[in-house]
Amino acid sequence: MGIIMMLNCNGAKMRNKNNSSWDGIIQNNNGVFMGGFSCNLGSVSVLHAEIWTMFHGLQLERERGIYNIELQSDSVEAIALMVDD
Repeated sequence: MGIIMMLNCNGAKMRNKNNSSWDGIIQNNNGVFMGGFSCNLGSVSVLHAEIWTMFHGLQLERERGIYNIELQSDSVEAIALMVDD
């Protein structure tokens, strides 16, 4: 199966402001930090921010030639949209 890279995603919206952002970290299967990313999205929903985080993180991994990825998120709704039933 090889090395599993862990992608931890987080989308957030500031209370009382129209500002959303996303960030993520990438770790190897031993928990060693391999990279990170973040971005300000402006006025979007938390779900939108979560999905953008997942998309960007998976895209970064693919560009590195890594396809064995464990995706972690605290958004059940975003994960449900990613899973193919």
